Amino acid sequence: MPTWALVLTSAGVSAVVTTALGLLAQWFERQAKRREVLLKSAMDLARAKQELVMAVAEKVPGSSVKLRDQIMVVEDYYKALSHLLDHGSLPESLKAIEAESIAKLERGKGKHE
Repeated sequence: MPTWALVLTSAGVSAVVTTALGLLAQWFERQAKRREVLLKSAMDLARAKQELVMAVAEKVPGSSVKLRDQIMVVEDYYKALSHLLDHGSLPESLKAIEAESIAKLERGKGKHE
């Protein structure tokens, strides 16, 4: 094999390997950034929910509030946001919990009317 062919082949293989490694590094970086943004969004949503619940509790005389540990709420939001991005919809378990909460509210309305 001539020297020039060996040099060109070596350069071509090197370029392909370098490009492949660069693309792989980009993919890992994007995945890490996605997780970081999801976690920050989940933390912001959990904090906002806790502040909303506390504000409502302060305005309603005689009310008491039970708050879940904020990290547990962050986990719920993280899972929901991840599922939403991956599948385009919220998880069925979250939809079931929401439907149950709405049903409880509706049953509670009938008692006070």
